[in-house]
Amino acid sequence: TTGIPLAIITIPKSNLGNLDAINLFQDSIWLYVCLGNIWNTNEMAGLAIIDLSNPSNPNVLDVYVHKGLTGGSGSVAVKENYAYLAANQNGLIILDISNKSKIKLKSVLALSNTFPHSTVGSTSLYNARGIGLKDNYAYLCYDRGGLRVVDISNTDSPIQINQYCFPPLINKITAYNNIAI
Repeated sequence: TTGIPLAIITIPKSNLGNLDAINLFQDSIWLYVCLGNIWNTNEMAGLAIIDLSNPSNPNVLDVYVHKGLTGGSGSVAVKENYAYLAANQNGLIILDISNKSKIKLKSVLALSNTFPHSTVGSTSLYNARGIGLKDNYAYLCYDRGGLRVVDISNTDSPIQINQYCFPPLINKITAYNNIAI
């Protein structure tokens, strides 16, 4: 063996709601796939759940596609029975994944996409790209260095409790699109 990875199987885009696969999160035999091109705001966000109990024959259990053309899902984090999507202009999407074969929308927290830069008249919009979870909080990364803290203790009604951008980065072209806690 040469140590070179060998593709065993490919899941076609047609099995993923015809959306691009952008990011992955694996928990045991479950693979959560973020869907939708994050650089194209004329695309929808989504999530696929794939059963990898037999890696040579993965099984796409369900695909959720969020209505509206506002860009894809940048990142997903999973906690207990919920998947949390950082979903571009949609902000935070919370999905009930207790039944892996039937993903259900739990709630959406749409956030102002003028943060962290608030230049009046600016046509640039900043999008949710990365997400990390700790305790009852989701840490949502935004374009241009923005970070939002969302209380997710009530999955029906998440609430932003804080936001931050390192002042020297304001109005600079920066990108912090993911977080590790």
